[in-house]
Amino acid sequence: MRFPKDWTIIAHVKRIPGARWSYTLQAWHLPPTEEARKAAQQALGELLSYRPL
Repeated sequence: MRFPKDWTIIAHVKRIPGARWSYTLQAWHLPPTEEARKAAQQALGELLSYRPL
């Protein structure tokens, strides 16, 4: 996940089970599970546009 630095969004992302920050890629990573997708949708709501890789 990539987005402009916003501490409110970051706080929400940190609540998603399995969310990890990559210093190398400068992006948040979520596990490729339906649970993580649902948690992200619930945490971020309208801010999230889901596009699996």
